[in-house]
Amino acid sequence: MGTNLKSYIYLRVPPDVAARVGASKMAVPIGRHKNFHDVLAELAVQSDPFFREFIAGRGSTEEGPFMLVLNGKSVSYEELVQAPAYPGDEVIFVAPILGG
Repeated sequence: MGTNLKSYIYLRVPPDVAARVGASKMAVPIGRHKNFHDVLAELAVQSDPFFREFIAGRGSTEEGPFMLVLNGKSVSYEELVQAPAYPGDEVIFVAPILGG
């Protein structure tokens, strides 16, 4: 029996995180996650330190605030963590643009 690809939530992570976790797109099993706060909290414990810093900074890291895109729509950190997590959802973490 094949894997149901829709039983996952997908996260597109920044390049530095992708280099550490070995992929730019992470597939997270939907499991018991009720919302994206649950997803991020689990990743903060089990995955890259980026997620701990991201939660502690309420959407920001030492690089600055991240733009978040949930299923093609720009959302705030507060909107993301309150959003229900459904199989097939995709979150894109867009790193702050540094410049002068």
